[in-house]
Amino acid sequence: MQTLKLVAVAFALALGAAVAYRLSNEGMAVIVGVICGVTATIPVSLLVLFVVRRQEEQRHARREPGPAIPPVIVVQPPTSQGWTGQSWSQNPLPPPDPFPPRQWRIIGEEDVDE
Repeated sequence: MQTLKLVAVAFALALGAAVAYRLSNEGMAVIVGVICGVTATIPVSLLVLFVVRRQEEQRHARREPGPAIPPVIVVQPPTSQGWTGQSWSQNPLPPPDPFPPRQWRIIGEEDVDE
């Protein structure tokens, strides 16, 4: 197992050296900048994780079990004999008068009076 790890590290170093010799200065600067940026974010991420967990632990420690919320019971009043419960759907105005039948006139035909 140790030899496998040693071979993997040697391969990674050889591959890195081969890539480094073929890269331009700008390409190498980009790679070094990315590596430095990722390395700089690790301590900040760990610090944020530590602070968040600490606040969460404090919040759980302060939480006291409160009284249980009582159930909400809704009681509908009984309906009276005259009220059907759908008075909102009844229209207070009488229906409009129906329209008179339409007179159709076809263009090009003679007028026929009936």
